[in-house]
Amino acid sequence: METYIDLQFVFITTIFNNLFAGIIIDKFAQMREFDTNIDKDKKNMCYICGFERHVIDKTDVGFLGHIENQHCLWNYLYYIYRIQNIDETDYNGIESFVAKVLKEKQDETQWFPIKRALCL
Repeated sequence: METYIDLQFVFITTIFNNLFAGIIIDKFAQMREFDTNIDKDKKNMCYICGFERHVIDKTDVGFLGHIENQHCLWNYLYYIYRIQNIDETDYNGIESFVAKVLKEKQDETQWFPIKRALCL
């Protein structure tokens, strides 16, 4: 009788350990896949317009020239910072529109050139 209980304990413990390990391994695989997709997007997609590298590389500018000059992320961040830190009476038309969009926070990216680029 004791042997039967010991075998049951070993069998159930082994099953639960394998289930637990499988769940952990699966979760780490999902996290690794998520990180891989983010890295792939960072290297192959423009944050501002959303075009992929292979589309922009066909132009004269090239992907690196595009993301460094035409759609430099830091320039957009500086523009937002500038709008938030100057007096509202100093806004021009575009700055007024962007300030309004940022203030309402409904569709903050509607002023971005999504699926539009000078090189295309």
